[in-house]
Amino acid sequence: MRDLFPFFGLPTEVRRALQKPLYKAHPIQNVEEFKQVLIHLWIKEERECQYAALDIASSFQKLASPEMLEVYEKMIRAKS
Repeated sequence: MRDLFPFFGLPTEVRRALQKPLYKAHPIQNVEEFKQVLIHLWIKEERECQYAALDIASSFQKLASPEMLEVYEKMIRAKS
């Protein structure tokens, strides 16, 4: 999977350091917003966006629900 998608070249530590203040400044409030953020990031070409989506999915597990299964399935089928 390493060379299948374009990438920005951000190391994981740098990407996560950039994401952390954004999570705090703009917390995801509801399931609909959670879906939109994940889908928006997932459709981007650069793989760091998919990594960010996975980090968000992990960080906001409290918003995970059965209605998210469709989004998770799209993520799995689209770029994995």
